[in-house]
Amino acid sequence: MEASLASRMQPSRARIQPPVVTLEGIASFERPLRERAEPVSPVQHVITTVWRGRWWVLGLALLGGALAFLAGSARTVGYQAVTQIIVDLPAAGPAATSQTPDAVDSALDNHLVSLQSWDLLRTVLDAAREAGLNRPPKEGSFLSRLLHRADSDADRAQGTDKKELKALGDHMRVGRELRSRIISIGFTDSDPQRAAAIANLFAKTYEADLISRNVAADQAALAKVVTEVPAAQESLTRATNALEAYRLTKGATDRGGSDETARESAQLSRQLAIISARLLTTQAQLKRAGDLRAANLPIAEIAELVGSPILANLADQLAAATSDPARAAIQQKIDHEIEVRLTQLKAEERMYRAQINLLDERAKLLSAAASDAADRVSGLQALEMQATALSQRYSDLLKLKEDLQGRIASPSAGIEISSPATADATPNHLSPIFLIPPGMVAFGIFGAALLVIRRNLDQTLRGEVEAEEALKIPCIGLVPRMFWPRAVRISNAVLHATGSAYSRAVASTLMSLAPAWGRGRPPQLLLVTSSLASDGKCELAWSLALAASRMGCSVLLLNLSQKPDPLTVDFRKEFSTSEAPCDASAFLRGDCGLENASEEMRDIGITFMPAPPATVDLLPIIYGDALGPGIDQLRKTYDIIVINGPACQDGPEAGLLAGEADAVLFAVQWGRTHRDVASNAVQFMLQRSMNWERRVPIGSVLTQVNLRKHLAYRFGDSATLLRAGSQ
Repeated sequence: MEASLASRMQPSRARIQPPVVTLEGIASFERPLRERAEPVSPVQHVITTVWRGRWWVLGLALLGGALAFLAGSARTVGYQAVTQIIVDLPAAGPAATSQTPDAVDSALDNHLVSLQSWDLLRTVLDAAREAGLNRPPKEGSFLSRLLHRADSDADRAQGTDKKELKALGDHMRVGRELRSRIISIGFTDSDPQRAAAIANLFAKTYEADLISRNVAADQAALAKVVTEVPAAQESLTRATNALEAYRLTKGATDRGGSDETARESAQLSRQLAIISARLLTTQAQLKRAGDLRAANLPIAEIAELVGSPILANLADQLAAATSDPARAAIQQKIDHEIEVRLTQLKAEERMYRAQINLLDERAKLLSAAASDAADRVSGLQALEMQATALSQRYSDLLKLKEDLQGRIASPSAGIEISSPATADATPNHLSPIFLIPPGMVAFGIFGAALLVIRRNLDQTLRGEVEAEEALKIPCIGLVPRMFWPRAVRISNAVLHATGSAYSRAVASTLMSLAPAWGRGRPPQLLLVTSSLASDGKCELAWSLALAASRMGCSVLLLNLSQKPDPLTVDFRKEFSTSEAPCDASAFLRGDCGLENASEEMRDIGITFMPAPPATVDLLPIIYGDALGPGIDQLRKTYDIIVINGPACQDGPEAGLLAGEADAVLFAVQWGRTHRDVASNAVQFMLQRSMNWERRVPIGSVLTQVNLRKHLAYRFGDSATLLRAGSQ
């Protein structure tokens, strides 16, 4: 709808282009956007942020030091008394724990746990009450006393015991000294004598508790031993009787007889092996001799086989004989000799077999004897071992009984108090002065962290480069902050205190719109708007009008902001000579003349046209054809017209008025205007610029700038020149 209305207004807008206004003077207004000189590293950003807020960090650090000192001074001075006890090494022995590092550490850990048990605390509390060393717990608040008022005496006593036990445990410290067998028992109290007395009471109570527990354990063990001794003695007697009876019935077999049987068995085995070997040799000779005779081999080989020298001699004679009778006689002798040798070998074979049979029978007898001896020896050994074990058990019980009786007669706690606590204890905390540096450092770091977090979360615009990066339009200047801005102060600062930073900043902003002041003219119609009404646009509009008046121009400040503004009211009160009967809406509609709709402020050289009341709708006037003639009349009458336009949050009027202006200044309050809000407002203006008949430059101005804080950001913009000029 807005676009259609704008299209219907094309003819009327063509009539209102001023012939005397040229845009050459604002060419520099459309310069490229500036970029940061160099990227800021995170470290540099943190350092700059902390340096900018150094007084805040310093103040917070001083506050932290003061609070730390006060907290240290408010603490009750405590004295710690320490009693040291040394733990005995575990007893070494077959039935005791070995003296290994793990065993020592385990014993010390048991003592540390026992020293911090509630049972020991109750015992110490009772002993402290008997010795008059206990202190009644502090009374609670009124509410707690009221809640426990209906409790019974037993409940109140139980609550008191819990409080005293908790207080006793909170002030006690138990620890092991390095890797030694020494345990330190410390107690902290405001009275050094009481601290030493309770620390010693802890050690003595623990020692007495250990003695009582050890005596009870020894008595229980002694009672068990006393009941086990008769049974052990009876078992030993039965085992001894069984051993003697076995010896009498089975014979007194000793290990020597068994050894002799073993040696005889070994000798029989060797003999049996030798005879078996001889038997095999004889059998081999008989078989070989039979094979040789069957094969008709020479007599010499048979003689060598049977080992007969006679047969060898006969073989030689047979070889030497020439006649057949002689050879037959010799052959007969050879056959006879062979038969004799074979008969001898067979006799040897039978003898060896008989010997083997005898040896086997002897071996069987020895094996049976050895088995019987082994049975008797094993039975005897088993009875002897049983008797020995029962005798050792009986002796151990008697020894343990004697040891337990001795330990009960002279009990020991297993610990020894090596260094009792004394009353000359020193305070256990530092002087409050030493708490000041860490308090200052902690609060200083906290303050610096708050500054960095606040700066990172800050989405407001502060620098010119930041404004150009966020809004995508040039930032043509900044206006310093004026404390308590009033009409008289602003007029004096711009018109009379020309050397002030405020006057130079406003004049520079106006001159930046017309750099060629001598040859051309500045924008005749200047619209001042902002995203929010509180972003300083009204102060900027009045300041620009005063700067134009200072240059000798006839100036009209056309107020189209329908929201009441205290600064405008103050200007009218201080400088208006008469009150106009009409307002800007009546003049633009043509209902009254310029003289009836304006107020002269001769002291500051400005003509003021008041805004219509909030009940009047400006949108039809801005869209209608009546706006063109009224603007033409104002252009012909005044050199510069400054419009204090409505804010972008108030509606589309600001975007529509920008099409009638020669330049638009967008006010951004330093450190307050959110970048997203300002960016959206500028985008709204740029979208409206598509419907304008000519290109209207738009720039931003930072208002209400705190120069001292601004310089701390080290932006390197025009604020540096303003500060240097004011110095």
